[in-house]
This record gives sequence, structure tokens and C-alpha cells, in this order.
Amino acid sequence: MDYWLTNLSISTIVWLTLKYTKDAPLRLHLCLISLALICWLLPWQMIQWQSNIIAPMVFEHLDYLSFMTDWQQNAQSSNHAVTSLQTDPPIDPNSQFSLLNFSLTTILSWVLASLCAAGAVRLVIDILQHFKQINGWHQQALPYQKVIDLHALSPVSSLGRYVQVKALPNGAPGMTTGFIAPVIWVNVSYINDDKLDAILRHELHHIRHFDVLWKWGLNIISRLFWWNPIITYWALQADQHIELICDQACYQQMGDDYGQALAAIMLAQQQEPSAKFVGSNMMPAMTHQTAFNIRRLQKLKKENVMKMRTILAAMASILVSSLAVAQLNTSTVASSAQMSGKWESRPANIQIYTDNAAYNQQIDELVALSKHAKSEDFSRLNQTYIAVTNWFETRDKLDKYFEKRMWSSVLTLQNYLLDTMERHEDRLALLQATFPNEAKMPLFFRHHLSTAYMKTGQPAAAMHVWSYIDFEKHTTKPGTKILVGQIFLANEDYQNAIMISDKYLEWVERTNKPAAKRLALVNKYQALRRLGENDLADNIAEQFAKQFGIKIPEQPLHIPKQWAPVLGYI
Repeated sequence: MDYWLTNLSISTIVWLTLKYTKDAPLRLHLCLISLALICWLLPWQMIQWQSNIIAPMVFEHLDYLSFMTDWQQNAQSSNHAVTSLQTDPPIDPNSQFSLLNFSLTTILSWVLASLCAAGAVRLVIDILQHFKQINGWHQQALPYQKVIDLHALSPVSSLGRYVQVKALPNGAPGMTTGFIAPVIWVNVSYINDDKLDAILRHELHHIRHFDVLWKWGLNIISRLFWWNPIITYWALQADQHIELICDQACYQQMGDDYGQALAAIMLAQQQEPSAKFVGSNMMPAMTHQTAFNIRRLQKLKKENVMKMRTILAAMASILVSSLAVAQLNTSTVASSAQMSGKWESRPANIQIYTDNAAYNQQIDELVALSKHAKSEDFSRLNQTYIAVTNWFETRDKLDKYFEKRMWSSVLTLQNYLLDTMERHEDRLALLQATFPNEAKMPLFFRHHLSTAYMKTGQPAAAMHVWSYIDFEKHTTKPGTKILVGQIFLANEDYQNAIMISDKYLEWVERTNKPAAKRLALVNKYQALRRLGENDLADNIAEQFAKQFGIKIPEQPLHIPKQWAPVLGYI
């Protein structure tokens, strides 16, 4: 839905801009048309807008998303298998592809993909026919290279390409093919005609401005998206503007002589069948359909001026289009959840809704039960915990895939509530009961277990949770690096604390997120202090104060609460 809304909005804005700036330069119109056309090729539903300033809580979100992705793709792998509260067996990831679980969105995607595939087949046929036709022309054509010199025209265009001129016994007055080795094809009846100068100038302009590539691109898009009338419309508009731009450029060079030549050529097209176009949509040609030919003649003498209102309208069009994209795509991740009526409360960083109605209904019930989960009143939090636990045990069970998702949402919420109420022993008991085999615990829930150990004064046990990972080689998420760095500090393993902080800082440099380096600098600073590397520690303290405007903390960082995705909807 975001794809259609975004592109319809942009196309509408561009269309209104073109209507308002009818007298604007044609090349500006072509740029706006190209914008509208290209936007239809972008997968807006897959694009998310993110801030460059990422808080530690977002790192936990990224770890959660990674866990959900790995879990769905590798449910049978021992390192990612999720043991449910009832110790259900791992889900079969292929089960979600059953016909019963196919959503309307999925079906529509397959239908559109099939339509594009059909267009691709037609495109291949077009290309084969195009080259077959060109080969036939080469066999029957007569070389007339000398006409370029006779008309005092330059035979060399952009990028040093040498232009050939060949005559055909039939076909349009003038056509152009080829990008690397361009060829101008002229109807033999015009070789000794006074209109040849106009034909050659017209086709040379196409070559110099790479219009052959434009035509190829437009034809490819039109074929692949033949089922979309809006794309067909914009492709036609772009094609026509290419011709109008070419006509104006030739008119500026030749004046009324070009207009008279163009009118005579168009008249001959209607009277002589042999003069009609026999090429393909992939080549610029001198003449087109009658209605457009008339429009070309009308546009020749009309001066297109870049007025201030034209500039403002074009800028406004691009600005409003950008705002439309940003507004629509901010809600991209939550688009499938519109049916539940909670659009305004759903963040774009963690999506807990799907396209399954039964699952979404239970998520709505869970969100309603959790409305006081952010309260500071422990009695309310305890009531919420009991209500959520009882509801989870008595509700109707979902299909395996959605049941696992529901279980994960409930377990993270239970952990958050117990953490907020400082019932860390209960957190440990819950997690240990849920995951009797710690080696099979998913990465995301290791955060919960290790922080529970840290808050109960068991840093060695917290380190054991991560003992299976070689952090010098293993690619871990940012939130994991920060947490494990704190655990190394608590275990007085300062060298490893420095090592993992450096790995985190490398990630910061690669991703260009300088605001995210604060926590790693604190961990590294405190490790260096405890090792007695005071000069290096002082350098980090100076760097920290300069970048963030505050003094670097001397005490270990506070272990944060583990976020529950449901909280983003309350």
C-alpha cells in the first residue's frame, strides 16, 4: 500500500506542477517527468527512514529484529531454536508458505511479479525484432556519408563517436540507432531534397544528447510495467518531450526553415505510405503520430522562459514530493497494521503486527492489557504482569509461526515488568524455566538473562551466557558489544573490555554515526584506568569532553532495562 500511495502522491504533485508551469522550459518538464517515472521503480515499501543519532535502546531493538529474522529463517538450527513455554518443537520455516497463510498482499505481489514477467518476455521479443530489423537495414542500405560534409555538419558527436549516414529505400524520413556506433537512417527519397538538412540536424541532436538511451530505457520500463497506465502515461510524456526538445534546438539553429521542412515532411508522411515509420520504439525518429506532429509544429515558435514562478513551482514540487515520501515511509513498517486502528501509536523501529487478522487481534488485546506497563507504580505493574500471564495461558492458540511471535512479545514484556519492579530473581527463574538448555537460547534473550545476572550481582554467570562467542571473530550487533563490554568490566577482564569497545568503535566509523560512540568510549576509558594506562585514558576523556560537552563518567554505566516491543504501542 505504501508503494502505491507514495507514487500516486508524487505523480499527482508532478502532474499539477506541469499544468501550472505550461510555459516552462521543456527540459525542466522532462526532469520532473523523469522524477515521477523513476519513483515508480523504487521499492518504497522496503525503505525506512532512520535517524543518525541512535540511542542504546535502539541497539537492543536492532538485536531483537536480527533475532526475529534469524529465528524465522533458521528455526531448526540449534543456536536459534526457540523453546516455548510448553517446550514445543522448533517450527518448520516452510510452513508459513502454505496457501492458507498467503495474505492478500502476498497474492498481489505474485500477480504483479507475473505481469512484469510477461512484460519481460515481450521485451525480449522486442529486442530480438529490433536487432533483426537493424541487420536487415544494413544489408539493403546505401552509404551516404558524404551528405554530412555537404551540409557542413560535424560527423563526431559526444564521446568522440563517429556518425554514419545510410539511406533506405523505404521507412521514415530520418531515424537513429546505436549508442556506441550511431547510425542515421535516411529515406532515400530525401537524399537530394532540401529538407535533408533539417533531418540530419534533428537526428544529430538525438545522438549528441543520448536520446537513443532514453528511448531504450523508456521502452524497457513501458514493457515491464505495461499493466500500469500511469507509468505508460509518463513514459509517453517523456518520449514526446524528447522530441519537442529536439525540435526547439533545431528551430533555434535553422529558424523558420526548420519549421517549414518539418511541416512538409509531416504532410508527406500522410500522403506517402512509404514515408511512414517502420522502425521500433527503441529508436528516435523524425515523424510520429498525426496528433503529436501537430503539437510539435505549434510548440516550435512558442518561447519557453524560466520565470521565477516556474523555478518556485518546480522547487515546491520536488519539496512536496520529498515530504510525501518521508511521511508515507515513516509508517512503512506499520502499514500492515492499519486494520487494527492504532496507526498513530506504532513506531517504525520494531513491527509486531503482521497481515494475520487473528494474530493482530491478540496483539491488540495484549497492548490493551499492557496500558499501565510504563507506570512507576509497582502495584499496577504487578497487576499488569498477572493479567498478561493469565491471558497468555487462557487465550486461543495460533498457528505455529504466529504463536511463536506472540510468545516472544509476551516473554519480553514479562521480563520488562519484572525488571522494572526489580524482581531480578523472578526474571532469572522465568528465563531459566523457559530455556532449560542455555546453549540453545536465542541471542536476543541472552541480553535478558545476562542483565538479570548482572543485577543480582553475578557477573561471572553473566559472562558465561556469552562464553560460546569468540568476540574477536564473531560479528555481533552493536547493543551486544556494549552490554558485553560492561560485563567484561564487571569481571575485571579489562583487555577484552578494550577489545570489544574497539570493535564497536570500528562499527561507528564504518556507519558514520559519531553520536553512537559515547558508551564504548566510557567502557574503554574505565578499562584503561583500571589497567593504569592513564595517558591513553586521559586522551579518551579529552576526546569525550570535546565531542559531547560533558565530563566522562568515572563509574560503570548503569545496566539498562531490556526493552519490550509491545511498549512502543502503548
